[in-house]
Amino acid sequence: MTSSQAPAEPEFPPFVQRPLKGRVALVAGATRGAGRAIARNLARAGAFVYCTGRSTSAQPSDYGRSETIEGTAQLIEADGGHAQALVCDHLKPEMIHEVVRRIDEQHGRLDVVVNDIGERPTSPGARSSGTRTSTRA
Repeated sequence: MTSSQAPAEPEFPPFVQRPLKGRVALVAGATRGAGRAIARNLARAGAFVYCTGRSTSAQPSDYGRSETIEGTAQLIEADGGHAQALVCDHLKPEMIHEVVRRIDEQHGRLDVVVNDIGERPTSPGARSSGTRTSTRA
C-alpha cells in the first residue's frame, strides 16, 4: 500500500448486519484483552459502547501496560463505530453510580452490560464486591 491509498475497511462476516444498531452497551473492563475485543465487536454490531476502566492516558495502568480506555474508544471510532470512555474504579460505588447517571442522561437506557473486570493473576488477592479477599488458604 502506498501512502496515497486509504486503509482498507475492516472485513466483517456476512452474517453481521448490525443487529445491535441503536442499542447502548457498557463494557466494564474495556481497557485491554477480552474486554477490549468485546467492546469493539459490540460496536461493530452497531451498539454505542461505553468503555469503562481505571487505565487512562492521565492515569496509566499500575501494571506498566500502555492500553487505556480512551485507546479502546479510539479503536472503535476508527472502525466506524461509536464509543465513549468513562473512568471508573468498579470498587467505588460512587463511581459506578456516576457512570450509570451519565449513561441515563445521555441515552436514557442501557441495553447490554458486560463485566470483564479482573485482577492480575499474580496478585496476592482477588477483588470481590468491593472488598479484597485472600486467595491463599
